[in-house]
Amino acid sequence: MKRLSMIKACSGKFDRVANRVSLIKRGESIKLRWSHNKREYTLSIPGGITKASVEAAYAKAGEIAADISFDRFDPTLHRYDSTKGLAPKTEETVETLWAKYKEIQRFKAAETTQRYTWREIDLAIAALPPRSLKLSNIEKLGDEYLKIRSVSTAHRHLSTLQPAVRLAIPGVRLRRNLPKQSKKPIHYFTPDEVRFILESFQGSHYDRYVTFLAATGCRPEEAIALTPADILQSPNGVECCITKTYSKGILRPYTKNYLNRTIPLSEQASLIVKNCQEKFIFPSLTGGYINQKNFLRRAWHPLVKPLVSTRIRRYLPPYALRHSFISNMHYQHGVPLPTIAFLVGDKVETIVKFYAGLQTVKSSDLPSLY
Repeated sequence: MKRLSMIKACSGKFDRVANRVSLIKRGESIKLRWSHNKREYTLSIPGGITKASVEAAYAKAGEIAADISFDRFDPTLHRYDSTKGLAPKTEETVETLWAKYKEIQRFKAAETTQRYTWREIDLAIAALPPRSLKLSNIEKLGDEYLKIRSVSTAHRHLSTLQPAVRLAIPGVRLRRNLPKQSKKPIHYFTPDEVRFILESFQGSHYDRYVTFLAATGCRPEEAIALTPADILQSPNGVECCITKTYSKGILRPYTKNYLNRTIPLSEQASLIVKNCQEKFIFPSLTGGYINQKNFLRRAWHPLVKPLVSTRIRRYLPPYALRHSFISNMHYQHGVPLPTIAFLVGDKVETIVKFYAGLQTVKSSDLPSLY
């Protein structure tokens, strides 16, 4: 038990519980002060400066510090302030649960998820009628969502909202009533189509960048983040260390699935990256990181779209070069899927499910079995 004389120190600050919650003397009262998730909080302890109020202050500070440590802190402070506890309890809704969930996940979720996905869901929730956000109508949430968003967006948003709603309704399944998503066929460029695309980029600023994507199958955000320090010369030849990504204005020190890798480069890819003297292997026109949206709109679409019908079967986005590398390496060159999975930084089951396109089969390819 702290002595009352400690409270009357000239500084007014007399202790800090669990290195989180400060107890401060303000006039003839005690206040608790702390920060959590970049927000400042204060809480007044009633009873003036007495032994009982000091004991209450330390107990309350300990409770708050423990809740922060175990990710159960109540940002509304209703749990810690008895006066607030007397107020009428507000009804929980999908919106209030979503706000609580975001607070819990603020330092766990990726920055891009918070900046883009969370913002998308915020706008969707604001567009829904209030009645559809009541927990008593949770079974109809999917139907209401489909009135304002597409099936694929509804699946994606409700998948993110589900753990938030489960704070109040454990085991709830928000996507149960949504139409099932049909699996889209995996499209890719044939080797000849890739060559036509590379020819169309010859002489452009992005010639090296597009060729590298086609020759390695790496993700665009991985190539954009490469620097000369990531290129190594080993007894096996030129190798590339892929350990970071740049996307949507954010540089992350890890790849999409945290599978860092050092891959050998083909002669075609090696010639592109060797002896690079710039800050980035593939800089933008201004010397910084490539903006994928600008590249798509200003370079890829104007050069690739005109090739449709005459040189390529269909228009596909730049990410299709990854699909093409995987499919062509396997079908045209017989490279085993485990080897391809290592080169592109993914698992074999992911390659089969999402990346390897179906090879066109002609009648002449089918043997006479009987």
